[in-house]
Order: sequence, then C-alpha cells, then structure tokens
Amino acid sequence: MQTYTIYANLSESVTLVCEQCRRNRALRAAAVKDLPQPLKVQCPCGATFGVNVIIRQFYRKKTRLYGIYVKHDPRRGKCWCRVG
Repeated sequence: MQTYTIYANLSESVTLVCEQCRRNRALRAAAVKDLPQPLKVQCPCGATFGVNVIIRQFYRKKTRLYGIYVKHDPRRGKCWCRVG
C-alpha cells in the first residue's frame, strides 16, 4: 500500500485522488485532523492507498544558512567546518 502526504491548513479542503481510476473526493481538512494517521482509503474501484494529512498554520520556506561551526574531536583537537 502506497502512502501519500498532503499538507493543508484548517481552512482548506483536502482532495483525495485514486491513482488507478482518477476518482476524487474532497474533504474538509478540519474534519480529518483528529483521525488516526495515515488514513486508509479504499476507492470503489478496489484500489487501496494511505494518506497522511499534515495540518500546518503556515507552509515552511526553504532555507539556506551560511556560517561556520566548530566540531571538537578529542583526538585531533578542534575542526573548523564551513557550511554553505
């Protein structure tokens, strides 16, 4: 059984789409937030798949942090590493 992840906020609806027959069903995100995850969905065509619905207030942004950090190795002393 393949499992998919859907990100939503509470004011949105979540659309579940069957990979085999392309049937879809829309649900309110607030209605599925308290259900045990992953949701096991069975389509009328017989296909079964899992869906994780992750409710977030804001979507995460991609980040790229630049800087330097020091890693202490007891055998070699300090090791300077550059990130970015």
